[in-house]
Amino acid sequence: MKIKQIMYRSYCDLEPQEKRFYNLNSEKYELNTCSKCQMIDTTYELTWDTYADLKGWTCLCDDCFYEVGGEYHEM
Repeated sequence: MKIKQIMYRSYCDLEPQEKRFYNLNSEKYELNTCSKCQMIDTTYELTWDTYADLKGWTCLCDDCFYEVGGEYHEM
């Protein structure tokens, strides 16, 4: 199985073998899921609560970030 088969898909929609692949390889390939919609993306493409006010969420994809009205912290 390849990463591109699970990228940008909701974790809830994955088949059991795809979930196993994600769980075994998420650290190796630096993958995470959006806290709101469960979309799988790279750690670096998600917005984390350390850099922005995510209105109670831990990390969000771009779509969910704008949907909840997230705001980046001023540096």
